[in-house]
Amino acid sequence: MKPYLPILNSTLELADCQDKWFLDETYHCWCLEDILYTMKATISNLGDYILNHRRRMKPCTSFDTLGMDSGENQEFGTPEDDYLHFNPYIPALLDELRADFPGEVAQVYDSWATVPGDAGQATRRSLINPMDYMSKLDQCSPAGHYRINGGACDADTAFTISMSLAVKLANLGKDVEYHLIWDNPHCEADYPFEVCDWVEKISGRHEVPEVSLEGSRA
Repeated sequence: MKPYLPILNSTLELADCQDKWFLDETYHCWCLEDILYTMKATISNLGDYILNHRRRMKPCTSFDTLGMDSGENQEFGTPEDDYLHFNPYIPALLDELRADFPGEVAQVYDSWATVPGDAGQATRRSLINPMDYMSKLDQCSPAGHYRINGGACDADTAFTISMSLAVKLANLGKDVEYHLIWDNPHCEADYPFEVCDWVEKISGRHEVPEVSLEGSRA
């Protein structure tokens, strides 16, 4: 999706505005990005954003791939089996599809069938799921401050993942800063120096101390 610069912005009535109009294939404007005044982007609705900004990269079954060959499949593996399926909900979905796609389901079902009852796999899933630990505050001592950013142009992970984490922490009474950074992709959702400002704020340091160079060597 490429941004289009209009000659005239009838909303602001400024011929020299620097707004970006994002159009879909039918030239419908689904997003207006004000890069001159408010530095905010306004979308027409969530569906248009998902369809036009950057569509999801993951195919059906997402991280737990049909071929059992993703990095996540390896993450949930064991010393004996380097790659394993880990999603306990897939077998039930495959059962629903069996009548319409018997051949396809037969090819992949057996490798998923044991996942729901695999206690070891359930333990491995729990070990990397922060939600499990936040619901057991008597067993852990979570931090009091959190800064969570998600990229609005992240095609790897839905923003609801980071938002759910932020909401859960906030409901537990934690100090949470959550931002959906416009037009940023996966792993790059931040603005320069803002994380440093946040660290100074939560640590009580609002001013940068003076550094003396007296006696130092070049």
